[in-house]
Amino acid sequence: QTWPSTILVVSHDRNFLDEVPTDILHLHSQKIDVYKGNYTEFATTMTEKLKAQQREYESQMEYRKHVQEFIDKFRYNAKRASMVQSRIKMLEKLPKLEPVVTESLVTLKFPEVDKLSPPILMLSEVSYVYEGTSRVIFSKVDLSATMESRICIVGENGAGKSTLLKILMDIYSPTAGTRTAHRNLKFGYFTQHFV
Repeated sequence: QTWPSTILVVSHDRNFLDEVPTDILHLHSQKIDVYKGNYTEFATTMTEKLKAQQREYESQMEYRKHVQEFIDKFRYNAKRASMVQSRIKMLEKLPKLEPVVTESLVTLKFPEVDKLSPPILMLSEVSYVYEGTSRVIFSKVDLSATMESRICIVGENGAGKSTLLKILMDIYSPTAGTRTAHRNLKFGYFTQHFV
């Protein structure tokens, strides 16, 4: 808040987005909309804006339908020809509103799986150092997972969250220590880049 200059940030942390930004840029439908305020104000304003756009679209569609019915009904009536023509021109001049496009929600469905005897996945004294560097990403990590485990990996950027996942999935090999997995264990990996 006290930074004297402009700062541009990309974040998924809603608390941070409520504290720091004064403006929000919303990228969607190959457009950018600018909103003043923090994330909560953006979410409220965007929701109201979408509701208003939907009401306007539905109202115009209803109006177009009503006018079109008049045109279709009196198209071949000589006495009303001028009225029909003026309504046709009026319809042509109306701006074409597009239906509101809302961002798609992501729904994850997990298939039923066979029970595996514990531990299904285990790390013992695992360390990792990137090849060609001396930078230790983590060291002496012990982890054991069962069928009931629900594990969340948190940490700052560059802390090694993705690296740890790749070791768990046997994409990377640990620099030291051992990784053991049940022989029937299968992995599914869904990154934010697929959203």
